[in-house]
Amino acid sequence: MNDEMKAELAKILARDNEIRSAQNDKKQAHEAEMKAAEAIWADRVPNVLIPGLAPIVTMIEEAGWVCAVDKSPRGLKVTIYRGDMTVYQGRYRPFISFEMQKNWTGVSIHAAGPRMIGDDSTGSNVNVESDLLNRRVLDFFKTLTLQ
Repeated sequence: MNDEMKAELAKILARDNEIRSAQNDKKQAHEAEMKAAEAIWADRVPNVLIPGLAPIVTMIEEAGWVCAVDKSPRGLKVTIYRGDMTVYQGRYRPFISFEMQKNWTGVSIHAAGPRMIGDDSTGSNVNVESDLLNRRVLDFFKTLTLQ
């Protein structure tokens, strides 16, 4: 191999190392961002969001409905029903869930009621406020009362 080819190979290898290093840095930054988001979410669910839903849960229950908020492995789930109400084509009770997705720092919202099943993958970020969750639960409850 002549000197010109050695220089060209060295240049190619140097560029390859730069690309791999940049990819590795990007991956590490994403992993750090995910860990930080997961820590925020893990703290907010039991300490801010679930307590923030207490007033709406109480009002729904006082109106004769069953309303329960449960922590799930990746977020929380609000189950609301009256009588033998179940989800569309299922045997589960109507619910709306807020869950952090893997490899994404956002929160997706999934709702299942007697006449609909839906996802909102636009969701929100892990710093979502209780007011937004209350609004989503209220809107979900409104659809249930129209059943």
